[in-house]
Amino acid sequence: MPQMKPIFWFWMYLYMLILLMLFMVFLHYLSIYIGSLKEKYKNNKNKKFMKWLW
Repeated sequence: MPQMKPIFWFWMYLYMLILLMLFMVFLHYLSIYIGSLKEKYKNNKNKKFMKWLW
């Protein structure tokens, strides 16, 4: 079995870092969406929703 090159581990590390960041952003938006749904069903008079990033 040939030895892996260090550059491979560097790119693998970057790839996993990017995937982790995307996952955290996804969780953030999911929590905002669930919070806005709960707030919408709680009181229909006050329409206050959490602001999205864009």
